Amino acid sequence: MASTTSAGRAELDDAQDGFRELLAALNPYVDELVHQPTFHHFLDLPVELRCLVHEQYFLDEKKSISCRNWPHLEFSQTFMDSIRHKRITASFLPNLCLTSKQLQGELFTCLLEAAHFEFANCNALGCVLLFLCSSAMPLRLPLTLRKLSLKNLNGQRKRLLFKAFNDLFLKESQELAQSGIECYTAVLPVFPRLRELTLEFYAPLMYMSRTWNGDEQDPVHALSIKDYLGRVRLEPILGLQELQRVTIIGISGNCNKSDLVTLHGIKIIDDGKADHLTPISLLGGQIKEGFKAQNRNVAVTACLQYAPDEHVEETFT
Repeated sequence: MASTTSAGRAELDDAQDGFRELLAALNPYVDELVHQPTFHHFLDLPVELRCLVHEQYFLDEKKSISCRNWPHLEFSQTFMDSIRHKRITASFLPNLCLTSKQLQGELFTCLLEAAHFEFANCNALGCVLLFLCSSAMPLRLPLTLRKLSLKNLNGQRKRLLFKAFNDLFLKESQELAQSGIECYTAVLPVFPRLRELTLEFYAPLMYMSRTWNGDEQDPVHALSIKDYLGRVRLEPILGLQELQRVTIIGISGNCNKSDLVTLHGIKIIDDGKADHLTPISLLGGQIKEGFKAQNRNVAVTACLQYAPDEHVEETFT
């Protein structure tokens, strides 16, 4: 095998040398010097360029889970439950009829490094990791994943609290938020080659009356995210050495209506206030300062969605 590889490389070098000699021979007969090209081994090129060669194959292949919506791969808890209970039997990776393990590995690398992995919550992320680790696939996901979005990180999406049970709901919501934060804290170091990271948080709504009437006049208030953010640790983010971009998203009020509020068309009081998401801006600023202290130029952006047609995007410098 070694001698065959050496012979192939020698033939390649001979071909390159011959092409250079041809260009040198042509130079005296042209007005401008013919620049000799620089040759690169394909596997030494950036993955963004290599992926262009395989892109159409990934777009056309729709049988495997990873190619159905490539390059945007969304994973929800329902989706992962369907896989676990055998309601979805498709393989995660495409079936490649390739005799070369090196070429197969190259295709898998391009497929996964160019993809944007989006998880509906930390439970979905945990299910995916468990599914991949328990399978026999030749997959090194932690070393290939470059773009990651963790949605509903604090577990407050479409959550409606009740004032009559405020203490109970507040404690439960804070525990739920902290559980998500601990999950993210444990997971991020597993992906040391992340380049783009998006974290999404929600502020819940609160029903102020003691009984539920289903009336459109029932008082439902938009809340600040302050008490429902959880204690976010910066170390897992700052420890990602290849990170280039961080986006923190905060969503509140009408943008986070529960199913009951939507069903009864209830008007939300104190809606459309950017102040409800001020802690998200503060978190973005803290992350940026952390990177500055490391002398790293990482782009950090906070997106505040506090009304359907109103949002603020802040880029920290």
